[in-house]
Amino acid sequence: MRWAAVVAFTAGIGHCSVQPGTPTPSGALGGDAGGEPVALLSPDPAGLPVEAVTLTTVVEGLEHPWGMAWLPNGTLLITERPGRLRIVRSGRLDPKPVPGVAPVASDVKADQLFAASQGGLLDIAPHPRFAENGWIYFSYAHGTREANGTRVARARFDGRALRDWQVIFRVNRSKSGGQHFGSRLLWLPDATLLVSIGDGGNPPVSLDGAWIRLQAQNPASHLGKVVRLNDDGSIPPRQPLGRTPRSRSGGVEPRPPQHPGPGPRPGAPAGVGHGAWLPGRR
Repeated sequence: MRWAAVVAFTAGIGHCSVQPGTPTPSGALGGDAGGEPVALLSPDPAGLPVEAVTLTTVVEGLEHPWGMAWLPNGTLLITERPGRLRIVRSGRLDPKPVPGVAPVASDVKADQLFAASQGGLLDIAPHPRFAENGWIYFSYAHGTREANGTRVARARFDGRALRDWQVIFRVNRSKSGGQHFGSRLLWLPDATLLVSIGDGGNPPVSLDGAWIRLQAQNPASHLGKVVRLNDDGSIPPRQPLGRTPRSRSGGVEPRPPQHPGPGPRPGAPAGVGHGAWLPGRR
């Protein structure tokens, strides 16, 4: 359904915006104009196809919805960044969140969800064989304001609750602050999983004596990358940057990848970069 795509895209781009009054290559101003979002156009939109889109409110009462996924039976699952998983059945939102999500806790030894600033429960993606195995995959921010990073976990969903929560991926560089975690999930036709990961933040946030965003150009760092995983979190045998314990990266990005998605050819995903200088890559 078209509304589903629109809601998911809106949630993704609303995560981190240009500062108010910042000029873009198109001459438009980014940020907030009287409380209304400002569209950031490409430098020359002439010739681009224009398609009318109708927005219809389907569900209300959600707090910072981020990811959404359909199950084979028509149930819609929606993540809320504060750490809740919600169910929509027949167009109605269940008032009770799904139990079993990684706890928001003060004990850093637990699988602690960092639900602050831009962090929290992020994307959701059922396994391609969900009807057989019941696995659902999540990306989320983990840790504390002083030390945090993006993780991927999976859990089995029985229609009422999550169980068997398993962390299958941890970003290999811890950072501070509450910016730029990513994250989106995309299954490829070979049943491997793409995970987009943010670059860690804007200046003056730094790592190793340099701006943290430069980690996006470091092949040994997961920050600012799209990583590719097997469904159990292991490294697939064929990787664009080689198969090493340090890097599962599927590509090096100049800015944090915002959203991988299906490309024009089967098995060739496309990605939207963060910022006006690289609107998309394949």
